[in-house]
Amino acid sequence: GNYGQNMSWFPLILKDSALIGKPGNDSMAFNLQPSGYFGLAVKQGEKWNNIPGQQFIFTKLNGENVFMASAWGNWVVAAKQYPKQTITETWKKRLGKYKVLNYNGSSMFSEGELAIGENTLFLAGKTPFSDQSMAMPFNIKSENLASVLGTSTYSGSMLQVKNKNGIETLYFMGLEMQKTD
Repeated sequence: GNYGQNMSWFPLILKDSALIGKPGNDSMAFNLQPSGYFGLAVKQGEKWNNIPGQQFIFTKLNGENVFMASAWGNWVVAAKQYPKQTITETWKKRLGKYKVLNYNGSSMFSEGELAIGENTLFLAGKTPFSDQSMAMPFNIKSENLASVLGTSTYSGSMLQVKNKNGIETLYFMGLEMQKTD
């Protein structure tokens, strides 16, 4: 299924007895170990390299399916599974590139893109502080409101759509965004 983590989402797909995940531009494989836990391997070029000292397990926490990670004995929620959703025509019409109207140089991003991936609505953008990109998955609440899914500090933050001077405008974490294409 689809899992949300810190400022990104990724599908987990069973392939050749391993779970393959693709958060952002990275590829990861979770291989079932004799201990019953999953081990992590990261793809570098064409080669898979095992990462020692890491264990992962799927479990339920407060009624939700979660993917737990242990790095040298400390367990944390690495990602939460989120349900499949129906993306309405209203939201589909909003897909495309957006410019941040009130960008101040230290905002989360200056340009974003509202898109669909793995039947999930998400807002993607490049952070101004590095070459990293982010892709926040959203749970559609209504025709004008969606909330961030996953485990980040942004989980639950709202994306709201309002009309500003006759132009549909997205509001997210203090940013005002209007469609450019």
